[in-house]
Amino acid sequence: MRSLVGVCFLGLLFLEVMCCEGCWKQEREALIALNSQMGNYLSWGNTNDCCQWYGVECNTTTGRVSELELESMDGRTWQVNYSDLISFKELKFLSLYLTQISNCTRTGQVLETISSKLLHLEVLILSAENLTNEILPSLRGFTSLKELVLDGIGLDSDLHFQGLCAILKNLEILDLSNNNFKDTDIASPLSRLSSLKSLSLQGSELTMQSIQKNHGFGFAWPSSLQVLSLSRNSLSNSILSYLNNLPHLKSLDLSANNLKGSLDISGLLNLTSLKILDFSYNHITNFI
Repeated sequence: MRSLVGVCFLGLLFLEVMCCEGCWKQEREALIALNSQMGNYLSWGNTNDCCQWYGVECNTTTGRVSELELESMDGRTWQVNYSDLISFKELKFLSLYLTQISNCTRTGQVLETISSKLLHLEVLILSAENLTNEILPSLRGFTSLKELVLDGIGLDSDLHFQGLCAILKNLEILDLSNNNFKDTDIASPLSRLSSLKSLSLQGSELTMQSIQKNHGFGFAWPSSLQVLSLSRNSLSNSILSYLNNLPHLKSLDLSANNLKGSLDISGLLNLTSLKILDFSYNHITNFI
């Protein structure tokens, strides 16, 4: 009986040491370090419970940080020691908006390091202006990802996409908006993402050449797609002929493209699940 009481006491003592005001001590210290590196940007009020701090969400059962958003809403950039992120062993959601690292090589090294530690990460949002396609190989370690957002980070070719798409087989949501994929083969690697449900290529300089390059080689959009956003590109009327075999598609956005004149939408009748269709900001005169 005494031994059982002793075990319980040690367990409670361990929790007291590891936890601090509702969150884990090690994670709280890492958050404080991150905030100091960001000029105390994050507004955390008067509470010591890091689970209540802005941009932080915790698992209600374990008390460990599960979601973390590091944003620079005023456009400022910070030099942050991202090694502090490896403290969050149960992190599932990580958003880095305009929290830039000094160069692409170092960024890749940082991402490779944290990918080997954040084994449960499901959502990664990475937005910056100073990156290139060379960052993509460093993302291959995030094999548990279900959502990846690379909005406006400076991608300008299909380089390294084949390898990335071959590994991230669990991806359900992919946002590549506001990059430059003009006349690239970007469509080909994307067709390998068999679990993909939502794809955004808004404002990515897509032309019909980007699509037609791969059509003769068996290219097809991932058949599991439910949401496809191709707005603000330079796609012509013929894009519709490449959208026939998407039985689960619910939303299609082709606004602000180069659609004009009489638009033949008869092929879209095969999209029996389609509920939202956006052709706005084009020059369409009628539908046939």
